[in-house]
Amino acid sequence: MKINLETDPIWNEIARVVTEIDVDGLAREHLEACQYRIEGYWDGEEFYEVINLNRSLNVVLDNIGLSRGTNGQGKVCLIKLTFLLVQDDEEFGQMLLILNPKMVFIDENWYIDVDSPYVVIEPEEIVT
Repeated sequence: MKINLETDPIWNEIARVVTEIDVDGLAREHLEACQYRIEGYWDGEEFYEVINLNRSLNVVLDNIGLSRGTNGQGKVCLIKLTFLLVQDDEEFGQMLLILNPKMVFIDENWYIDVDSPYVVIEPEEIVT
């Protein structure tokens, strides 16, 4: 049996829900909460204790993902929002926020170009 979900109403539901959520506000709120700092970041074989981000950066929603799985306590549903980190029209990283269905923060993942001029790393905090 061949299944085609391209025209499934679920896409309209997802689009409706996303328009009702201030995803840019969620991203800004998270950046404010972590004070535009990433603590403990691995880039290849280099570990950075602290990476500081420019407070004037822009966040652009790039992807929305939904997942459903199980953990030790039963079924779990997650919402994954991927944002591009942009400064002066140049992308220098990504921030992935993982939320539960009540839009409560669960986890984060970062992908940062540590060589970008928009990223501030204090030299004494680099550990190799």
